[in-house]
Amino acid sequence: MTPTTLVLALGLAAALADVNVMKDVTLGFGQALDKCRQESDLTEEKMEEFFHFWRDDFKFEHRELGCA
Repeated sequence: MTPTTLVLALGLAAALADVNVMKDVTLGFGQALDKCRQESDLTEEKMEEFFHFWRDDFKFEHRELGCA
């Protein structure tokens, strides 16, 4: 194996590891958010609103979203 091939292989392995970490974080967040929704009896409409949280023009109007 040449040094270039080794570097490429290591880079690919690191990239795949990053993808797996992000996948696990996303799944964990989704599960926690769903549990919160169930415990708080949040409607699907309220959850739809939550997905706009990161927009610059988002206004926090519904107190029910607090735990989410």
